[in-house]
Amino acid sequence: MGNFSERGQNDEVSNLAKLFSQTAFLGDRSNFSHAHYGYLMACMGQIDLMSKCEWGPVEPPRNQTPRMLAFMENYLDAQKVDEHRVAIQLMRHTLMHTGALRFLYEPKTGTAYTWRIHFGDTFPSARFGHYSLSTEDPAYQHDLLSSVSGKVSVVKALNLQITQLAADILRVAKDYTTKMNTNRALQIKCEGAYPAIRVQTLK
Repeated sequence: MGNFSERGQNDEVSNLAKLFSQTAFLGDRSNFSHAHYGYLMACMGQIDLMSKCEWGPVEPPRNQTPRMLAFMENYLDAQKVDEHRVAIQLMRHTLMHTGALRFLYEPKTGTAYTWRIHFGDTFPSARFGHYSLSTEDPAYQHDLLSSVSGKVSVVKALNLQITQLAADILRVAKDYTTKMNTNRALQIKCEGAYPAIRVQTLK
């Protein structure tokens, strides 16, 4: 089986974060948002890849989100199901398919979601922990509120540091591959799924 690329991705993110910190994003006023986007998609893509390998070659339709969610609960953090749900929608589906981060809205709870994403450890307050959801003051969320057509009862933000997310993915990859190396059933599933991943079918 080919190698996962988490270690190289982690090193690359860390090196770029240092450069951005030293140069104030090379003077770019938008803080190189597309660099943020690329690494967010790459990190979530690794989760998608590993969850597919753990699942195996045959899966039912519309299984991607449940598969990723279960994998993240098992390997990333079992206590952060809501964070996982938002991260998968925001960074694997919305960002990938629309080219940018977008507000999320959950009609059944009236919850609207925004984000606070930094390349490194630069959150403005200690209350914004990495990979956490914080409740935001609606008074400062005019753009979000004016974009949502339904009633918003609460606004939450996904707080995330890209350098730490890359480190998280590396840890998850180590845990998964360690488990797989001692579990023949997981090996069989991965061996069955990986050929179709390694060489994609052009449709």
